[in-house]
Amino acid sequence: MKKLLLLAFLFPALVNAQVKPKAKKKPVHVSKASVEAGIADGFEINGEVTGFPDGAKISLLNGQTGAAEQQSGIYQNKFSFKGKLDKPAFKIIIVDQKPPI
Repeated sequence: MKKLLLLAFLFPALVNAQVKPKAKKKPVHVSKASVEAGIADGFEINGEVTGFPDGAKISLLNGQTGAAEQQSGIYQNKFSFKGKLDKPAFKIIIVDQKPPI
């Protein structure tokens, strides 16, 4: 009887533990990126990506507000951002105005 009661309590937990895996989206492969920073010189981000056509727009967003700060294009699988910052800040890079995955 105790085993039946224990099984009755554990059965819902075992059934709910069976979760179907979500289909994964095709990841974007960033093969190489370099970031150079200096207080006087500013910053430079050079990246190499695959899976996007030439001319695809790539944007550098403010990490807190989501506002676009710079835009560039992807040409021959490469992109670049240059600029100056007063202090280190969190930034987001997106392609073709699509949210990050």
